[in-house]
Amino acid sequence: MFRMFEILTAAEMKQAESSTIVAGTPGIQLMTAAGDAVAREIQTKLAPCPVLLLCGPGNNGGDGFIVAQALKKSGWPVRVACHLKRTALKGDAALAAQKWDGEVEALNSNLSVHQTGLIVDASSYGAKGGGGMGDATSKNLVATKA
Repeated sequence: MFRMFEILTAAEMKQAESSTIVAGTPGIQLMTAAGDAVAREIQTKLAPCPVLLLCGPGNNGGDGFIVAQALKKSGWPVRVACHLKRTALKGDAALAAQKWDGEVEALNSNLSVHQTGLIVDASSYGAKGGGGMGDATSKNLVATKA
C-alpha cells in the first residue's frame, strides 16, 4: 500500500514553518527535529564512515550542525566546514552551531575532502533560494572526488 503525502513548494514550506513558530514552537526545536531526522536516515542507510558537513550561514547550515553533532554522538567520524566563523552566525543557526563540540573548518576552495565517505551539503539557503557553496568550492569537490 502506498502512503500519499503532499510535497510543499519552497514558499509553502516557508509559510508552514513560520506558522509553526508563530504558534509557539521555537525555531531551534524545528531545526533539531530536522537535523536529527537526517542523521537517523543516514545511519539507517549507510555504515559508519567519515562524514563532512558543509554548512551555510542560514538555517540549512544550522540543520547541518545538528546532523553533525547527532552523527558524532553516535560514533561517526565527522568534520564540519562553514562559510562563516561560528561566532558570525545568527539566530537559530547560531544556536545550532553552539551544540557542535568540534572544530569548524573554512568552507572554501581549499577544503580537503580526501578520505571522506559522505558529504552532506547544508550550505544552501533553503526556502530563501540562492546561496550554496559557490562555483570554486563546488568544482574543487567534484575534481577531488573524480
